[in-house]
This record gives sequence, C-alpha cells and structure tokens, in this order.
Amino acid sequence: MLTRLLAASAVSLALTAPAAAEQIELRVHYALPQLFNDIQEKIAEGFMAENPDVRIVLDSPAEEYEQGVQRLLRESVAGNLPDLAYVGLNRWRVLQEREIAVPLNPFMDGPDALAVQGYTPALLSLGRLGDTQHALAVAASTPVMYVNSDLVAQAGGSMETFPSDWNGIIKLGAKIDALGGDIDGLYYHFWGSDWMWQALLGSHGGRPLTEDEGDIAIDSQAGLAAADLLARFRSEANMPSYDRAAAQQAFAAGKLGIYFDSSSFLARVEEAVGERFPVRLVEYPITAEDSEVYLPTGGSGIVMLTDDPERQEAAWRYLTWATGPKGATVVVENSGYAPTNAIVVEDESYLGAFYAANPNAKVAHAQLANYAGPWYAFPGAGGVKVTDTIMKGLRDVIDLTRAPDAKLEEVAAEVRDQLGM
Repeated sequence: MLTRLLAASAVSLALTAPAAAEQIELRVHYALPQLFNDIQEKIAEGFMAENPDVRIVLDSPAEEYEQGVQRLLRESVAGNLPDLAYVGLNRWRVLQEREIAVPLNPFMDGPDALAVQGYTPALLSLGRLGDTQHALAVAASTPVMYVNSDLVAQAGGSMETFPSDWNGIIKLGAKIDALGGDIDGLYYHFWGSDWMWQALLGSHGGRPLTEDEGDIAIDSQAGLAAADLLARFRSEANMPSYDRAAAQQAFAAGKLGIYFDSSSFLARVEEAVGERFPVRLVEYPITAEDSEVYLPTGGSGIVMLTDDPERQEAAWRYLTWATGPKGATVVVENSGYAPTNAIVVEDESYLGAFYAANPNAKVAHAQLANYAGPWYAFPGAGGVKVTDTIMKGLRDVIDLTRAPDAKLEEVAAEVRDQLGM
C-alpha cells in the first residue's frame, strides 16, 4: 500500500470515478503527453463511467516511447510496475523478451469473437509474436507531409502540381526557403525514435533487418539512398536544425512550408494553425514498387503488466474498452491517428460525420491502408541502444559532417557488433 501511495504522489493526473464498493485502482503508464494527455483523460473518464468499480490513475507521462520503456524496466526491477502501459508499437517486444508483459491469449475468446469485436488479423499482428498476443494496438499513424499551401503558391507552385517525388519536393522546399526573411522551406522530423528513418528506408523498399533477423539491412542500397536524402535536406533545401516543438510552432505561425512528421499530429496542427492558412495533408513520397514498400505503423499498443488475477480482470476490461470502438473513436477525434478497430470504420455512426468534416484525415488513413507495415524492433535486450546508435550516427549525415555512405557503413558495423551478428 505504501508503494502505491508513493507512486500516486508522482502521478500527473488522478481521475475519479463514481463511488463503488471495493473499488480497484489501476495505474496506467503512457508516453508522448503532447499527443495523449487529452486522449488519456477521455478514455479514463469514459471507461470509469461504465465501470464504477475501477479507478484509473495516470502516471506522469514519459516524453518519448523509448524513455517510457526504460522507466518500465527500472520499475520492474524496483517492483513498482503500473498495471497497464501504452508503449510504442516497436517497443512492446522489449517487455515481452524480459517476460514483463503478460500474454493476452488467456483473456481472449478466440479469433472469431475478436473479429466480431473489430479486431482484424492485420490489427492484431501489430501486437503479436508467433501465436502469442502481447499487446493490442490503440492508435496507428504513418508519416505524412503537412503543407502550407500559401507558401507553396508564393514560391511559384500549387497544390494541383505539388510534386510526388523527392527531387521535386526538395526543389520546392529550396524555393520556399529562398522567399527569405524567417521563412523555412522544408523540415523532416528526425529526432528521438527511428520511426522517420524507417519510413525513408521502407519507402525505398528497404528493411532494418533481414527476414530471418539474422542480420541488419540498413546498409543496403535502399539504406544508402535514404541516408543520402538526409544530407540533401540540409545541403539543397537548407533544412533548419530546430526540434519538433519548434517545427510545429514555425509551421503554425506560417513560417515553414513543408513539414514531415506523424499523421497523429493532424488535430493539433490544424488547431494551432487556425485560420492563418489552409493546411493540406499530402501522402509520403514512395520510391520503390508498391509491393516492396512499407511505411512503419507508428502509435501505441497497450500491454498488461499486473500478475494479480483480480486486477487482471479489471485491466482486461480497461484494455478492451480503450481498444474497442468507443476508445478508437476518442483516439481518432482527438488526434491524427487512424483507428485500430474495424467497427468504427464499418459503422458510420462512430466516425462518419468526422470524416466528412475532416478530409485531411482521410488522406492519412488511406495511406495506412495501402502501405502500413510493422515498426521494426531490434531483437534482444540491447534493442533500444541499437536505435540510439543509429540515430546518433545519422545526425552526422544531416549535419553534413560525414558522407552518407561512409557514416552508414560505420553505423552498421557498430550495430552488428552490439547485436553480436
């Protein structure tokens, strides 16, 4: 009890439910507060309204998925894990390999029942390894371009002739940058996780790992082409070096023309821009043949961490509410994420009016249907460290201090050594 009281003192938000006898308190971990604060509150409120015997307490959020997983690993050692956790779709495997995540198969009624509840095989695959379900996806996104159509027009372009290839996009970014003053042409978010790197790689037909996971594949021809683009963003389009928060502020202020990031920020970006200019969402550029392409599916999956049977029953109810049609509606209406429950797409009573009023959301969700793939996680306990190695190494490419081919070769050798390959 003392442990839980101490944990509660660090909680950023505790949401109360109607009084109920023998109320169970469930701690819930999540990351990315800039995206999920409102969503978490609304999911918790909706669930507790229907389950008054359960009280949801939200832990203070981690800034990024990677930091969140590291915190969960530390809490596991200290014996202070939350009951449930939202983790990146590329990070639940770390918890599975440490046997921290509780397998969900015993709580599931079988594939036929799950299909009726909106859990398709493709959606279930985002949290499955072999025959075991370790997580249920709650939000899905792909990389997109946010475009300031006014700046495009000022640079001599138009949305009707907007380029679909990297060469054309870089040239347009350079023209917008040449408008002068404090206008920036192009920004590609690349800090934090390796998600946007995997998007570059996958759009060229590459993969982070070979199919049997016996070797890494970032130094393939596709990887070299992707790394070369990172350098060209800076050398040809004068890409600024500010971070994601600064990029979003610049775009909202009408000072950034083309902004690459997750579709999950759509609602936030549109709200920040307001009436300043029309925001247009454009699909991510594809270089390889469609059959070879994948765009990593970003977003969260929920894992169960408690091993107490009574708490597990309550946790399973929360988990299926959050990933069911009601939770999916909350997620979509308050973000740019695509739904991970098929019912909300098939039944227009959930999101029909939303899509009619939000055509940009249709662009992001159509792209997910065409090119969605796994957000690859490197195997073993050192998977997070491998991601850090890749991202730190590729910063040299963006900063133009190292040639793309030489640096990628160096990074690949270091990663193979870390993974024992």
